Amino acid sequence: MNSRYLFCVIFLIGSIVNAQTDNSINVRGKVTSGSKVISGAFVTLMGENIKDTTDINGDYSITKSSVAVIKSAAPQNERITFRNGILELSLLKSSPVKIEVFNVKGKLLRKEVLRNTNAGVYRINFAGISRASEVLLIRASIGGNTMSCRYLPLQNGKSVSGESAGIFQSQFGGGLAKLTAVVDSLKVEKEGFTSKVVLIESYDEIVNISLDSVNADGGFKENQGSNCAVGTIPGTINSNKLPDPFTKFDGTRMSTKSEWPCRRQEIWKLAEKYMYGEKPMNPESVTGTVTGSKITVNVSNGGKSVTFSVEVSLPSGGSGPYPAIIGLGGGFMGFPLDEAAVKGEGVATILYDPYKIGSESTSRTNKTGVFYDLYGNRSKTGLLMAWAWGVSRIIDVIEQSGGDLIRADAIGVSGCSRFGKGAFAIGVFDQRIALTIPFESGSGGVPIYRGLSGEGAQSASSAYGETYWLGDDFQPFTNNTNALPLDAHELVAMVAPRGLLILDNPHIANLGPKSAHVSALGGAEVYKALGVGGNIAYISNVTDGSHCRWRTEFATPLKNSIARHLKKSDNAPDGVINAHSKATGKLSDWITWTTPALE
Repeated sequence: MNSRYLFCVIFLIGSIVNAQTDNSINVRGKVTSGSKVISGAFVTLMGENIKDTTDINGDYSITKSSVAVIKSAAPQNERITFRNGILELSLLKSSPVKIEVFNVKGKLLRKEVLRNTNAGVYRINFAGISRASEVLLIRASIGGNTMSCRYLPLQNGKSVSGESAGIFQSQFGGGLAKLTAVVDSLKVEKEGFTSKVVLIESYDEIVNISLDSVNADGGFKENQGSNCAVGTIPGTINSNKLPDPFTKFDGTRMSTKSEWPCRRQEIWKLAEKYMYGEKPMNPESVTGTVTGSKITVNVSNGGKSVTFSVEVSLPSGGSGPYPAIIGLGGGFMGFPLDEAAVKGEGVATILYDPYKIGSESTSRTNKTGVFYDLYGNRSKTGLLMAWAWGVSRIIDVIEQSGGDLIRADAIGVSGCSRFGKGAFAIGVFDQRIALTIPFESGSGGVPIYRGLSGEGAQSASSAYGETYWLGDDFQPFTNNTNALPLDAHELVAMVAPRGLLILDNPHIANLGPKSAHVSALGGAEVYKALGVGGNIAYISNVTDGSHCRWRTEFATPLKNSIARHLKKSDNAPDGVINAHSKATGKLSDWITWTTPALE
């Protein structure tokens, strides 16, 4: 770890906050995001509380005819040093002191206020925010005087030592930057973008500011393998065995756990190409609101805009922010789980009608719903991926809201039957989902495709033809699932290392429960290899045969999964594979590969 040392000696080395002779304000500039100008952004000069809004060209101008004169820096006998996370403050006389530490983007990381501080030496431990390779801005107010330093990691692990007269010399390769004045800060806010605070050194300055879209990470949190270099996607195969989830596109096998995000991305690309169709990432704009009864989502892309909303119901006890489970429901389906039990665990419920996003009522050449309004009614993307896209945009809005009501890091999703297929796809294709609960998903969901016909389940051809759940490019595999270069056990694996609770029904052969059990077993091998075998559970050992009916046997696994993955309890039991004896599969019959011991 790089040692780092900041030594701001006020007044001795000429790094003084000079008195401001011109007492007017003229701060102006442009607000952009990438190559686009941002109109309607709110810009506030924090110290003076003066505001402006950017015009259609992204320009703002904050002016004032007079302002209090900035005082000179503190006397020469006041000093601050900062080394290895410990700030040392030396005072010769009693003074009020305020220390603020910012990151390079202007975000306040820590503030310490010492009132009526007596003369002496004081040490404050900032080690928790002093990380190697991170630039820090430190602003100190002593009495009525303010000074500031930038603090950078030193090169080659060397720390600065010696007399103060030498610490700003160029020989240190930029390890420390010269002291600069900070007179105020600008805060820029725009719905759909991450707010930013920028420190300014003069009241007569041009300050151009670039904002990050809420999706400026390119959907990285949604798909944490999006930065992986994926090679040529393999073609079809001819095998009645399940493909090896550990073998990469280049033919080599995984040997370390750290390879999983990029291997997962390879499976993602296979699933998009051959099963679901593409999930569009990073729309140009996502905005919305979150209340105790509704979440409204507005999405714009390519000159088109759509809006949809979902219902929110909060637990009666406790206080927010709450974990939440998004339940797919609409038409003849309500919330898929025992809603009273979910809310009794302190978890909010969100009822999501997938039919608003993509309807089942039309043909593949005239798809309808807000997804297809945005991306075209002839899009090759099937309904399951469209529904997954809709939930991802809901999470975008929850993230934007700041998490005061709903926790963006504690979201689950569930659905039954066709909506179970949707819930499964949602969890597979958004890594912000902490807990995925597909319920009796049937063909096109959890069960392996290669096993459907052998147990009398709904065939792949029937699932493809019933409606456009799957992407258009799945058609060649409807009567030849052995040609698929992947299978559903790898989709189960894609949820890893996050929580997965699969609820199934052994009494309805059409759902493919044996194939679902094999899929769970195959995916569980990846969970085990990653060291998180307790994060997956499969439950079909139930007595009631009714489709989508909640069963008492599901209550404890649900409670445990909520505790483990939404409440983040360290004491929650591990998930278990508990299949009914009439609907079990044998993984060894389906594979020729073994599970590696990953480092």
